[in-house]
Amino acid sequence: MFANRRTIDRVQRLKDARQEAKTEIEEYAASKEREFKDSENKASGIYSQTEEETKKQVEKDFIFIKENAKEKSDKAIDAILAVACDVK
Repeated sequence: MFANRRTIDRVQRLKDARQEAKTEIEEYAASKEREFKDSENKASGIYSQTEEETKKQVEKDFIFIKENAKEKSDKAIDAILAVACDVK
C-alpha cells in the first residue's frame, strides 16, 4: 500500500510538472508573439515614413525635370533643326 501511494504521488507530480511546463510555454509564446507584433508595427511605421519621403523626393525631382525641360527645350529644338537643316 505504501508503494502504491508513492506511485500515485509521483504520477500527480508529473501531471503538475506537465501543467506547469505547458503554462510556461504558453506564456513564453505569448511574450514572443507580442515582441513580434511590436517589431512588425515599428517596422511598418519606418517603411511608411520612408515611402512618404521617397514620394516627396520623386515629386521634387519631377518638378525640376519639367522646369529644366521647359527652359532648355527651345535650345534643343534649335540645335536639332540646325543639324537637320544643314545641307552640305
